[in-house]
Amino acid sequence: VRILFGYITVLVSTFGYAGDTVAIADDPIGQLQQEFDQEITPILKTKCAACHSGEEANAGISFDSFQRIEQILNADRKWSLVNHEIVNSSMPPEGEPQLSAFDSKKLLDWIERVFKLIDCDTINPGNVTIRKLTRYEYRNSVRDLFDVDYSPADNFPGDDVGHGFDNVADVLSLPPVLLEKYLDAAEEISQQAIFDPEKLALDISLAATSFEYDSKTTNRDGRKLVMFTNGQIKKTIHFPEYGAYALAVRAYGDQAGDEDVQMSLIVDDEKVETVAVDNTKRRSKRFVFRIPVYEPGDKTIAIRFENDYYVPREVGSQDRNLIISGVFIKGPKRKQSEIPYLKFSTTGRDAAVKYVSQIVPRAFRCSVNEDQNKRFVALFDQCRKDGLSFYESLRSVTQAILISPQFLYRYEQPVVNDSIRPLNDYERATSLSYFLWSSTPDDELLQMARESKLSEPQIWDQQIQRLMQHDQSKALIENFAAQWLNLKVLEDFQPDPKMFPTANHQLLNDMATETKMVVEELFKRDASILELLNCDFTFVNDQLAAHYDMGKVGSSEFIKTPLPKNRSGILSHGSILTLTSNPTRTSPVKRGKWVMENILGEDPPPPLADVMPLDDQKELTGSLRERMQQHRTNPACASCHAKMDALGFALENYDAVGRFRLKDDGFDIDATSEMPDGTLLDGAIGLQKQLQSKYKDQFIRCFTEKLLTYALGRGLQYYDRCTVQQIIERASKQDYRISEFIFAIAQSETFLNRSGNSGLVNGAVK
Repeated sequence: VRILFGYITVLVSTFGYAGDTVAIADDPIGQLQQEFDQEITPILKTKCAACHSGEEANAGISFDSFQRIEQILNADRKWSLVNHEIVNSSMPPEGEPQLSAFDSKKLLDWIERVFKLIDCDTINPGNVTIRKLTRYEYRNSVRDLFDVDYSPADNFPGDDVGHGFDNVADVLSLPPVLLEKYLDAAEEISQQAIFDPEKLALDISLAATSFEYDSKTTNRDGRKLVMFTNGQIKKTIHFPEYGAYALAVRAYGDQAGDEDVQMSLIVDDEKVETVAVDNTKRRSKRFVFRIPVYEPGDKTIAIRFENDYYVPREVGSQDRNLIISGVFIKGPKRKQSEIPYLKFSTTGRDAAVKYVSQIVPRAFRCSVNEDQNKRFVALFDQCRKDGLSFYESLRSVTQAILISPQFLYRYEQPVVNDSIRPLNDYERATSLSYFLWSSTPDDELLQMARESKLSEPQIWDQQIQRLMQHDQSKALIENFAAQWLNLKVLEDFQPDPKMFPTANHQLLNDMATETKMVVEELFKRDASILELLNCDFTFVNDQLAAHYDMGKVGSSEFIKTPLPKNRSGILSHGSILTLTSNPTRTSPVKRGKWVMENILGEDPPPPLADVMPLDDQKELTGSLRERMQQHRTNPACASCHAKMDALGFALENYDAVGRFRLKDDGFDIDATSEMPDGTLLDGAIGLQKQLQSKYKDQFIRCFTEKLLTYALGRGLQYYDRCTVQQIIERASKQDYRISEFIFAIAQSETFLNRSGNSGLVNGAVK
């Protein structure tokens, strides 16, 4: 038996080895992997590892981090750079062991064959992790479903950002603190959406003497309080529901001096309004204030006398006083929603069943079976049995809907094994709506999904067009464009107030508004995306126009106006120039990095840990350009800075808050530079021209990849190169009009399908 077993083992080993050899010969991935392990890796270790290994590898390229073909495909930009450097004999650098002609050819041939693996005849659409709604999507969805603008959603914990956007599924988490916020939000939203229009939650009359007062400022006169000097009376009131409450103060004044008595209403130490009490005792009247309550609970109400005036008796007695005789509070006053399913003509069980059947499929963005509806109707029944009113019971049902995973997450059916499946009609509706509106599908989209019409190309195209032309498509500006261009950085950025005293929060907000309005204008006109680089107009108000030294435009509102000759396109916007600066000075490195990442689609390597920052190197002297040239004498810095600095110095005529200048700290500014490929840049206008000509293809590819990443909610992989190229080719035939990019994405196989495996699968490679 032992002899026979040994014989079988030899046979299996022998034929198994032969079989593996045949398999590798028929398997291009296996063959390339074998070559990488046996031939390519030794070359890289011998000639490249000294500079390109470990966490601080030059240019961010660490060859020891690559073990599999898939990793190389997903790092296509880095390996394209490797290919470029070998072709131009730029690497290894002078003084280092050089590649032989045989090794160079071997590397170039192998890299070329790796990237020929991708088969664009069969698109691998990839898959997307189940996605939680972002803060912005949550607020929009609540608004469109329940006619409630839930602004506290802005205070939810910040959404993490992946691949430049906060809607990327892989980084969207649900921490415990957010779950608590969802529970609180569900209660408040249900109170705003579901209410008894005939019933006021609060309707009270308060005697003035029920308020707390200080005898140093106020006297009691029967049922009235006389405020004889500046001071206030206060009382804590419980506001049971969200909404707008009316608070009326019955008062009059003892008038004296040259102005009327001034009375203010203070809620929780914040002034609501100041009014002139211009009447006297003979014509006492009510002064009505509006109190918006966003969170039910106790609030401290204070009525303040603001402008005491007194002249002693001996010179002619004059005494200004405020007299309060009563306070009345009613509310909340809310108009009936225009949404049909939020109007209740009856308050019986049938009305609740109808509400559930209408709201659940809308909130869950899918077809809902009878059993699911029954769960919510059963909750309503239990609430009624427990003694809650019709409206209170519906609020409980609404809360349950709002905290359901089907509402909080964009759920898609899983894909079986390694197959590819098309999205169903409801999934299509959801994907398109959150792409273009950052909100839940509207009734028309859901109706098309219910009738299974969204799979029809003509209907699908009509819906894309409709959503693009709707006002809600402004969400693309607020969410996609603002994140692509990093405008959110301005929210937390503060230039040095001593050096830039006028660059306050309002000015920075105006800068961001300017950029958003320019992008919105291009989207409205369906302009070429290339116009973003050289548009000759902008939107400014008086404050921003003065900042740019453009003179006054005569309005605090934003007005479309031509740009001066020293500005052109988005790169001359104060928003971009400020967010890429340091608080005290410009930063050519940050500006160059921003252009590389957001215009050219390149990933600059991270700074080396052991290199001292420029501002800490006190031994450096001269202008900023001269100090940076001294800084770059470190060979480890030079390779990374070559491109970033060239791009950044082209923008050096603009200071740290975007104002045009010719000098910096007494030195003449030199805004010319040379790119590593020899391209000369002559200031911002010269850079803009080169971006439109020589680097146009890079910009178009960058924009396409950014928009596709946002639309899919995931980072792009090597197999998405085919889709990106198809989108670009289609848009090029229409002069790169923005609508063509949107249509091409929404009609792409990648947008409309999902695969069960996003790795190297059959059909994704040749």
